Amino acid sequence: MSCNRNGISLISVVLGADTKKQRTMDSVKILEYSYKNFFQINLKEKIELEFEKWKKENNITIIKGQEKTVKPVMEEPQYENYLVSKMEQDQLDVILECVENIDAPVANGEEVRECKCFTKWSKDNEIKNIYK
Repeated sequence: MSCNRNGISLISVVLGADTKKQRTMDSVKILEYSYKNFFQINLKEKIELEFEKWKKENNITIIKGQEKTVKPVMEEPQYENYLVSKMEQDQLDVILECVENIDAPVANGEEVRECKCFTKWSKDNEIKNIYK
């Protein structure tokens, strides 16, 4: 069974129900629980905001380069919206990890390193972004 509410699409799969009616009732319960306990956040906006703050305070140093530093540019985040539980909403925090130094030569627009973005509550759910 699938459902779309407030821009959130969910699919439920119930196995082992004795009847189609029981399977439908269980699917409805699962979907209702999900819509009551989870909501969607704009993760792209949150990442971009944190990246702009980080960029103002940090440079990547180029070792043995003509230019001494480079300001990173972020490509589109892999995820725009993210589903989180109400219990996790207060723990959501974007953490940017990036190298501080790279060796020359570095061509304009060349991918220099991958920076990683995590939520504070789950480093298993890494949100990857590439910076150039």
